[in-house]
Amino acid sequence: MLTFTPVTEIVPTSPAITKPAPQSIKNIDEIFEEFLGFDVADGRASIDTIANYKSQVKLFLQWCIDVELNPLLADKKQIQQYRKYLIDRAYKPATISLKLQVVRRFYDALIEHGTCQINPASTLKAPIHRVASSSSIKYLELEQLQQLLDLTNGTSVKLRRDRVIIGLMALHGLRTVEVEQLNFGDISRQGEQKFITVTSKRSERTIKLRSDFSSWLVAYLAKRGSLSAKTPIVTSLSGNSKGKRLSCNGIRKVVNGYLQAIGLRESETLKLSNHALRHTFGTQVYAATKDIRLVQDALGHASPQTTAKYAHLVDGVAAADAIEL
Repeated sequence: MLTFTPVTEIVPTSPAITKPAPQSIKNIDEIFEEFLGFDVADGRASIDTIANYKSQVKLFLQWCIDVELNPLLADKKQIQQYRKYLIDRAYKPATISLKLQVVRRFYDALIEHGTCQINPASTLKAPIHRVASSSSIKYLELEQLQQLLDLTNGTSVKLRRDRVIIGLMALHGLRTVEVEQLNFGDISRQGEQKFITVTSKRSERTIKLRSDFSSWLVAYLAKRGSLSAKTPIVTSLSGNSKGKRLSCNGIRKVVNGYLQAIGLRESETLKLSNHALRHTFGTQVYAATKDIRLVQDALGHASPQTTAKYAHLVDGVAAADAIEL
């Protein structure tokens, strides 16, 4: 029985737009590519992150074309109109926040290279984000997690890799992108204890690995042959990408396949995703320790408000329950 012991292309400019000189358009393209390579995530952005930034800027520039706006001449009011466009398209506040952040950082790059003088998105905020109620958090019970791990019990490279993926997320709280970015060189040892260093956005945390997971990791890596510090821990096992870093989409496909197999993706009310594994970790650590700071540090949350949802979920206490009549 499983026991949970927590350890701690730029869009071509439309003829309708007042166009800058062709060289300026070329410069925008080059500046943005440089920005993606050196500034985003301090130069360690994943393939998925870079693709997302390109997609967000492409959306903004396409909107500029549609409304006949030269993006180099945009002011705050016009960026507010872009925000209204995003709201009208029913994007969630968190998604709008991300899209505006990318536009803001895009203009920062243009300013740094002297292509633009002001950042029209510098003070623009997304609509207020309503924190999801704890009842909307989906996670696995320990029995369900045990079922998931039982499905990966075997000696093939695939089964051992998949068990490591699930263990990193459900037993150590890693995000999908963090699993994707892990390299062999991120593993360290102190005596008999193994650790793994996880880099997330602008922070870094070192996680003590469970002893059972350590044995799974060693068994998996033993099947991999020669390894260097930059060798990705989780790799693809099929097609032209065999031996290369498994993408976030690939990791999601792996985990969701196992969730499907145990009946946890059968309906909209029960459709768990790979992120449910991280929620499982958060709820179980809090249930075992009642230490919200420990959960915050283990999950790599910047704000304790993000972590507090796990406390509400486990304790199930509403403020009004404190009033005795």
